[in-house]
Order: sequence, then C-alpha cells, then structure tokens
Amino acid sequence: KKVKLAACGYMQNEFLAKKFFVLYGLCEQQLSKQAHYDFGLRNILSVLRTMGASKRANPEKSEPFLAMRTLRDMNMSKF
Repeated sequence: KKVKLAACGYMQNEFLAKKFFVLYGLCEQQLSKQAHYDFGLRNILSVLRTMGASKRANPEKSEPFLAMRTLRDMNMSKF
C-alpha cells in the first residue's frame, strides 16, 4: 500500500498506509464474512487507484482528507 500511495504522489504514504491497514483489518474482523463484503486485494487496489485519482484531481487538499474521504466513499455500503 505504501509504495502504491507513493507512486500516486502521496507524501504521507507511510502514515496513510498504516491507517489503511488498520481500517481494513478492523473491517475484516468485525463486519460480515459474506462474499460481497470484500476487503481483499481486488478491493484494496481499486481503493488505491481511486485515491490516486482523487489526489490528482484535488492536489490542494490535504492528503489525510483525500485518503479518508476515498476510504469512506468506497466502503460506506459495507458498514
């Protein structure tokens, strides 16, 4: 995650990767085990691609804001 975030231009990639890891770990532990609640590699890569697009579209906004907004938007239906 950290490398992909850095490749997308995130300077705070290590900090954000930790947040991402913790969030997805908690989601896997606490949310339904049904197949449509996917927190696997496919979903992670999709979120990372969207985070990169968000960063490119909004370079003036703070990185934590962009990352958390993307994580919220892409996973809200699972909560």
